Amino acid sequence: MIGNFSPFAALARATTLCFKRVLVVSPTDHYGRPENPADLPKFATVASIDDIFDRGARWNLTNLDSRAQQIELKPKLLTSDLRVRLQAAIHGIGIALLPEQVVSAPLKEGLIERVLSEWSGAKNILHLVSPTPAGTAAVGKESY
Repeated sequence: MIGNFSPFAALARATTLCFKRVLVVSPTDHYGRPENPADLPKFATVASIDDIFDRGARWNLTNLDSRAQQIELKPKLLTSDLRVRLQAAIHGIGIALLPEQVVSAPLKEGLIERVLSEWSGAKNILHLVSPTPAGTAAVGKESY
């Protein structure tokens, strides 16, 4: 707040996307499939730099009953690029935890398949923040 002026007063916020991350792997991967989340460290994985902790990576997974498990991994590939993680999963480099929107088309095409389908990563919410149209009051503010 600067005097009576807030630089955020003319901003409107709208939630545009809510998605969860799902576990996927190449259907041609011949190393088997994990039976439960605790098996994941035995498999090659592809992780995001956002998953880094200490000397490895950590995935926080939740099942359909809202039971949570924290899985510590030593990923085969670590990158911030979603496209690289998707391509790594498609080409059999390892199991990846990716947003549903990113994997929906490759799943339909049979390029990847879900593993541990009852488990997923935390839901992510993407907010779009934009200026209010000229001549209108900011959200939450009355105009006289």
